[in-house]
Amino acid sequence: MASTQIVNEPFKMPPINLVIEHNGTSFEPPIKGEVTIEWERTGTPGKLTFTTIKTNDPGMSFLEGDRVTFYYDNKAVFVGYVFTKRRDREHHIEVTCYDQLRYLKNKFSYIFVNKSAKNILQALAKDLGLQTGSLDDTKYNIPTISEENAEAFDIILTAIEETLVNTGEMYVLYDNAGKLELKNCANMVSDAIIVDTTAQNFDYSSSIDEETYNSVVLYYDPQKV
Repeated sequence: MASTQIVNEPFKMPPINLVIEHNGTSFEPPIKGEVTIEWERTGTPGKLTFTTIKTNDPGMSFLEGDRVTFYYDNKAVFVGYVFTKRRDREHHIEVTCYDQLRYLKNKFSYIFVNKSAKNILQALAKDLGLQTGSLDDTKYNIPTISEENAEAFDIILTAIEETLVNTGEMYVLYDNAGKLELKNCANMVSDAIIVDTTAQNFDYSSSIDEETYNSVVLYYDPQKV
């Protein structure tokens, strides 16, 4: 009787790269320990943290506001910007980065009349200079949204909640590797099964985290005036 031999090949980790862009040049900083990415379903920007080691190479200097891209298996999975650097006496630099959603923490006063959640997100992204990707049609025009000195995040989340109440459809806003996307949750079902054997483990201070500004913008539907 023929026998079958099972050979267990060692798991090969896909390549992982973290790239910082500073003054038109890109480099991969030396990483100490883990790179951690945190995402939440709603109301919070994506967050990437890592620790690097200060070197004497001027080509590896970077500042708050510099763009950071994290690649997994040669695909960008996180694109964000350096917001905080914290250095200890051993020249280890703890770096905190946020994706574009962080800029929706800026405060505005807006009045939207007869606009959909998709329309409102497009207007906010344009005013803030943010990139958008695929935006599902939310199919419901909200009669009025009036917000004074409110975070742009809260304005769009209010629009998403109004859409849910009036249509029963739930939408989620997220940053997809540098582009804001708005998706109907019904279109995001995955057939992937995540268990302990398939999941992977990625397990002096300065900041620009508090720099925000206020603006007043009025949007209206000329057909309703």
